[in-house]
Amino acid sequence: DQENYEAKPGTYVSIHRLWEGGEEIRLVLPMEPRTKKWYHQSLAVYRGPLLYCLPIKPLWQVEGELPLGERSAAPSSPWNYALYPSKGLRQAEDGSVEVCAARVPGWTERAGSAAPPPVLPKTQGDLETLRLVPYADAPLRIAQFPQGA
Repeated sequence: DQENYEAKPGTYVSIHRLWEGGEEIRLVLPMEPRTKKWYHQSLAVYRGPLLYCLPIKPLWQVEGELPLGERSAAPSSPWNYALYPSKGLRQAEDGSVEVCAARVPGWTERAGSAAPPPVLPKTQGDLETLRLVPYADAPLRIAQFPQGA
């Protein structure tokens, strides 16, 4: 037999019963992807409490001799996108989040990091679907994006 319990946000559910061996509790937490405004009117993508980011393919550089040398990573894949969440923002089956985006060629690096996101980005090219992953899953990443008009 399957028993279903539903909770309202900010409340608790208590299950009082006699448990038998092998029984399980399946917890379903609906967490639709959403955007949140950040610095410079940029957008960040969340799903539940997790911040999502675009993984950037790193080009690793080493100065000095390992293991004591300094390692740094430069981007070797595109990262400068504006998001269009109204045109597509959904959770994929693998847990990633897919969002529509377009390149912003004028958004470049400053001192080895991304410059502040432009408030009114000038995009170029067709919309693409980006695959965002949880922030901790990418060693080189970007999580703040300008919002496309």
